[in-house]
Amino acid sequence: MLLWIALWGCGGGSADIDKADDTAPATETASDTPTSDTPAGPADTPSDTPASEDTPLDTPVDTAPVDPPTPARPCGGLDDHNGTVHPSLPAFPSPGAFVGDPNLDGSWGVTTHVDNVTNPTAGRGVIETTTWLPSVDGVPADGPFPLVVMMPGFGASRTGYPHFTRHLATHGFIVVGLDFPNSGFSDPAAHDLKALEAQAVLTWALQSGPDAARIDGERVAAMGHSLGGKISFYLAAIDDRVDIVVGWDPQNSGGPPCALGGVTGASCNDFPVAPNCNAQDPGILWQMHAESMTFATEDNLITPDDHLRARNFYRGAPSAAHYVHFGSASHAAWISDGQDSAITRTVHTAWLLTRLQGYTGLDDYLPGTGTWLNRKPRVDDHRTK
Repeated sequence: MLLWIALWGCGGGSADIDKADDTAPATETASDTPTSDTPAGPADTPSDTPASEDTPLDTPVDTAPVDPPTPARPCGGLDDHNGTVHPSLPAFPSPGAFVGDPNLDGSWGVTTHVDNVTNPTAGRGVIETTTWLPSVDGVPADGPFPLVVMMPGFGASRTGYPHFTRHLATHGFIVVGLDFPNSGFSDPAAHDLKALEAQAVLTWALQSGPDAARIDGERVAAMGHSLGGKISFYLAAIDDRVDIVVGWDPQNSGGPPCALGGVTGASCNDFPVAPNCNAQDPGILWQMHAESMTFATEDNLITPDDHLRARNFYRGAPSAAHYVHFGSASHAAWISDGQDSAITRTVHTAWLLTRLQGYTGLDDYLPGTGTWLNRKPRVDDHRTK
């Protein structure tokens, strides 16, 4: 019960456990041996008047501009672009058509190691990390491989998402998970410092970590759940080395549990990344150049306020963006390996294989134009812009 409460206030968790997800048949469990022979300028400005909570998602809001350099219409329609920037990935040869099911493990074995990274902020303690590496017979492969930096939800751990982290390593990604120090209920939110900690881990992985020579620094993704999803977008907004962002129900609230009150730094509008239209705050997402994918639900018990929900990360994305909405998932669904995690794993793995490894033949799994999600009753909306 403590985990659901801990995830609640800072972009994470639910006491309303998703019954359908709990009773779903488990997806195939990852193993350390291969399971297949095939490796697998913002020119405009926002409005003075925020959109009403009752404004239809796809209805732009016509309002008077304000002084630059603030972004374009952060409270417009869900499918509006705030700008025209797009990620620039290097050209690399395609390995051809993907063979297999992206929900299942790839052909690489996996090894792990644990490291501490120096915190850029004095007094906040070291940043603990775990790295999942593609390997053969227990020996890390040479690569180079794309890098994925993973961040957990508030109150959760980097090791609590093996159905995502380890799975990606079997498909030829180096995944570095981190835990934020000083992230208790009594600690200030300090999401700006957390973003700098994520950036420090990224720099360490690319430059001085033990796997730097195995990583292709031109192909980098950040992903995370809840608080970790928000910080993934935050990182991409301040660091152009990030090409891809994946958020599993990221939350735009300040936390820690802002609804509890009486905690230093506990304002719900602390460090907004996505636009917070209720507070007339455009956030910083409009600075991001990365392509993004947001998985979202509307757990009304946990996040009753529309302006703090995950869809605002899709709404405010200035570059290419993708969106998958689960109609009845709980906010904590991504911690367990149930139906919603299996759908998420399939889609984001297909997307990362396409964008960061150049595989073809996976378009049907992708939001918007693909049809695979149409056959999933758990998903009631998917789109791309």
